[in-house]
Amino acid sequence: MSEPTAKWTYVQAWERSAKVLGVQIEGPVRVTVSPDVVLEAEMLVQGFGARRGTLVFELTDRYPPFFDLLHKQGLTASSFGPYRDGEVCSLADLLDVLGDWGWCGEGADPSWLITIDAEGWAQPSDFYQVLLAKLQAPQWHGQNLDALWDSITGSGINGLEPPFAVRIFNTARFSPEMNAFMERVEIIFREAADAGVPVALHVWP
Repeated sequence: MSEPTAKWTYVQAWERSAKVLGVQIEGPVRVTVSPDVVLEAEMLVQGFGARRGTLVFELTDRYPPFFDLLHKQGLTASSFGPYRDGEVCSLADLLDVLGDWGWCGEGADPSWLITIDAEGWAQPSDFYQVLLAKLQAPQWHGQNLDALWDSITGSGINGLEPPFAVRIFNTARFSPEMNAFMERVEIIFREAADAGVPVALHVWP
């Protein structure tokens, strides 16, 4: 009879992509939230989502009652999986997750995480002016979606190439036309990620 194999861990699933991005992960971890409650998480992703990081659990309803206690310790929590034996978290998937959580640790955002304040944007040219500067695009870069697609899916155009994640805030006052434009931008990023390009975009009000 063969020996049972060890469980494929969340750290094993994430470690390759995390190394590319310079993200610190560890697991499994135990966190004491009260004298009589110890939570066992699959992994801690340091510095993202909260000051100390995000605890990752298998799909469970065990941790939500303790969110406030976790926050007092500089932590938050999320759940995934479980991962199948040998399954890995792709670089595009990890960018999507971390772009959603955001950097909350000490120091500046990682170089691959682009955070943009969209307050005052009224037309697509406002978007292109800021994003293209962040991507270190050449002056001749076109301000249209076809050119954006070419530069994020190709190589040798922008100074900042994938992998990267973009976080855009303060869109609540956008006009219907600007919201429609941003929806098309989100489609561009989503289709690029589906094609295997490690990029992600998150837009918040």
